[in-house]
Amino acid sequence: MRKLAVILILCALAVASLAARDAAAQCALCAESVAASQDAGGGDIALAFNAGILFLLGFVLFLFAGLIGFIVYVARASTRAAVECPPDGSH
Repeated sequence: MRKLAVILILCALAVASLAARDAAAQCALCAESVAASQDAGGGDIALAFNAGILFLLGFVLFLFAGLIGFIVYVARASTRAAVECPPDGSH
């Protein structure tokens, strides 16, 4: 179970590091777009961008919290099952 968790974490970090370059490029585009819209008097676009960013960050936060909670639940359930049932099969 621990090996699987370590492998999943390393895979997630690898994917995140590969996607970081594309995210940085998008951030520059968004910043220029919002700055241009504010100069033209479009403050609503800036608020929409901020709301979208907060929504996406909240989604990722809850996704990781749920994943960690699930891993803890599975680890505790397997430990509890090992304690309740002795390995020799006698009850």
